[in-house]
Amino acid sequence: SSSGSSSSSLEGWSIRAQTPYKICSTPKFRSIRASNYPNSKYALLALESSGPGRRLFSRCSVDGDRVDCSAVSIGSSATYISGDCESEWLPIDFGILPSDFSEPILPSSKCDCVYFLSKSGSVLIRRANHGQFGEWKRWAVPKSIRLKTLTDVHSVKDSSVFGISAEGDLIEFNENGKNLRRTWRNHKHPPGNNRLAPFEGLAFVSPFVDETTATREVSIFLLSRGGDLVEFRSGGASSSSSSS
Repeated sequence: SSSGSSSSSLEGWSIRAQTPYKICSTPKFRSIRASNYPNSKYALLALESSGPGRRLFSRCSVDGDRVDCSAVSIGSSATYISGDCESEWLPIDFGILPSDFSEPILPSSKCDCVYFLSKSGSVLIRRANHGQFGEWKRWAVPKSIRLKTLTDVHSVKDSSVFGISAEGDLIEFNENGKNLRRTWRNHKHPPGNNRLAPFEGLAFVSPFVDETTATREVSIFLLSRGGDLVEFRSGGASSSSSSS
């Protein structure tokens, strides 16, 4: 190659002198989440990997050259500059709520909210990003249901949160349910020895609209404990819903 070239060739591969990677000098994170909700105050979330009362962090929004951290709770005392990434992270203050939450922390695409479980699985918690300290709501999980993990938030149904129980069943929580039976629904698991693994699912909303019902086909893809792919088909979503 010519002397002015910024790359060299090795066995057919082009190796660029400048790496595309940047190291973010944040606290040690275990997982990151992006919100699909338009103009979310918490577009990017990260969960601390260790430490007493692991914290949830939010990346401060960037407006041109100005970093805006006003959306993050003013109860947070520490700011973390992420080095080469040229962004800033702040811990979200959990206020009076317990910080012993379990993964995953799932953002909603229908509201500027995040959902998570307490470590025991006995409490479902929602943090709506309103005001300086957020708006918190918590629901006690019935003793007959032992939630292990959340698997989908509002992708399949606008008001429903899905999770996997310790028994490997798919559980649906309807925030608009009028009574206990309509609020918590156990969809069980596929026939045979196909209990569901406690992993996050992948929701799919078909881009095609059924002309007779004006709905789209909606599915959650899950894994069984044996490693088989499982598709749970829910009722159709309205034609205004989008895939996630």
